[in-house]
Parts: sequence; structure tokens; C-alpha cells
Amino acid sequence: MFFDNKGKLFGKVNIIDACIILLLIVVIAVVGFKFIKGKTISPFTELDNIQTEFFCEEVPDAVGREIKIGDLVKDPITNAVIGHVMDVKVKESMSYGTDSSGKWVVSSKAGYVSITMTVEGSGVYNDGKSKGGITFDNSDFWIGRGMELRVGNEVLIGRIYKFTKIV
Repeated sequence: MFFDNKGKLFGKVNIIDACIILLLIVVIAVVGFKFIKGKTISPFTELDNIQTEFFCEEVPDAVGREIKIGDLVKDPITNAVIGHVMDVKVKESMSYGTDSSGKWVVSSKAGYVSITMTVEGSGVYNDGKSKGGITFDNSDFWIGRGMELRVGNEVLIGRIYKFTKIV
């Protein structure tokens, strides 16, 4: 039939060799499937240029004025590199609270500023198809996410309020 008297498949391949080759094919297929399905960034993943905009309501004035164009922006918890600062707008801080009648009001706080920061970097723009949001260094980010940011030598607390794929 298929095996000869020496245990070779079709007289050419040993049965053990055939099993090892089959096992390698299965392992390669499973690993490839995990990379494709999991949206894991691998060396073979094509990265998109992504512009992310952050808003930080209250930042100490000295910290806010130290942010410079070109500073590296990272998520210090996951160590994901988000990109480099392309634009920074510094305005009065925005503190939320209630007035004497119980209505919510916005006021500024002395010694603090608000920052709108535009950052450009490389990641995967998910376009809402699977997870939505964006992925930088295998960490997921989405609009409205509050997070700690390391910008140059500074640390800020802010939110992502917009991201776009740069074509």
C-alpha cells in the first residue's frame, strides 16, 4: 500500500519524518492565524501613519510650558510609543465644579493650564472593523480614553479626543 517493508511512505519518506513535517505545518498555521486574527503587530504588519489629539484639562503651568514640538509621547504603563508632538496649544485650565446654586460651571485654576496636543506616530488604524480605535505597540487606544502620558520628560493626565489616519 502506502508504506513499504522499511516503513517509508511511498518508498521515499519515513513515517516519523512525515509526522514531524505535518506537525511543523500545523504549528506555523496556528501561529499565523493568531497574528492575523488577534491584530497583533508583528514585523510583517503594515503600519499606518496616525494623528492623535489629546486634551489635558489641568496641567501645572511649568509642566505645560515645557512640552515642545518633537517630544516623544509614550504610555508609561504599557510603554507603547504613540508618536511625536507635532503641535501644542496652551490655554487657561478648565476646572469643573458647582456654583452656589448647584449648577455645573467651568472655571480656571491659578497656576494651571489646559493643553491640546497633536501627536503623529505609527500604529494600526482599526477603523471600527474589529476592535475599533487604534493600536500602538500592541496596546489598544480609543477616543475618550483617559490616560497618563509621558511627553519628553513630563508626565500628564489627559484624554484622547480624536484620531485620524494620515494618507
